[in-house]
Amino acid sequence: EASVETGYTLTLQAATVVTLTPSPATSAPTGTQVILTAAAGGGTGPYQYEFWYFDGSAWSMVQTYSTLATYAWNTNGLAAGSAYRFAVRARSVGSTAALAASVEAGFTLTTP
Repeated sequence: EASVETGYTLTLQAATVVTLTPSPATSAPTGTQVILTAAAGGGTGPYQYEFWYFDGSAWSMVQTYSTLATYAWNTNGLAAGSAYRFAVRARSVGSTAALAASVEAGFTLTTP
């Protein structure tokens, strides 16, 4: 009985594109819950997503890396305006990279 061992390495291909889609689309009255949905591609799935929020003066992480591709933004008590921005980072599950792909989008809150 003969046997042969062959070694090989699997390499994760990094995500090359990520999209961010808000619902409602680009504006809503204050007090509306906004759902942001991310989708990555171009690499080895499944993917992890990290969401960031800019309130007009500073960026903050609002959802750490996870396979959850959505973030619910509660706009209760926020001022109307267009200074709000979101960013999402995407990477392959199992990757330790800070990010592989990212995208940013603005959102306007209107007076109800």
